[in-house]
Amino acid sequence: DPDRFVLNQILTDREHRGEEGEIYDLHDAEGNVLASSEPGHIGVVTFDASVEGFVVDVGQFESNDDNPPIRISVPIDFDGRTIGYATSYQRTDDLIEIVTDYLGRGDTGESLVIGRDSNGNLRYITTLRFNDGGDYYRTIDDSDINRIEYLASQGATGQGTDLVDYRGTKVFGQYTY
Repeated sequence: DPDRFVLNQILTDREHRGEEGEIYDLHDAEGNVLASSEPGHIGVVTFDASVEGFVVDVGQFESNDDNPPIRISVPIDFDGRTIGYATSYQRTDDLIEIVTDYLGRGDTGESLVIGRDSNGNLRYITTLRFNDGGDYYRTIDDSDINRIEYLASQGATGQGTDLVDYRGTKVFGQYTY
């Protein structure tokens, strides 16, 4: 109990020094929250530990919420075994701010972040540079195997000059899952 009190105090202090909306949780190996910057999270099971690993997950982005949470979770390993997980919840607009900073990307460079919704459809999570900015959660046509988004969604990493982007334009692109 004294250790949990100290952990909770450290996480609460970190939240108050960080950006608004950041939440930090520490889980045991079963997914139970042991310490958190958000007192209401303690004692709650927030994920299935049997399928957990390094995770970047955007919650409920099909709901058309302009700022759904992003969960980043990493295993805590000790003596060759996973003893728990550290999780950070961020706001989507923090990611958008990073992705839409085009400094050093020239006139055409951009980054796209995509994910699958609960129905398995590919969707954009961030805005697109060459559109009206209202592209959150727009579905992606994943029938064209030369689409850069399709390749990334298949777990591949690579680059090429014959890739097609969301505008139907051939581009040089790099992609990673």
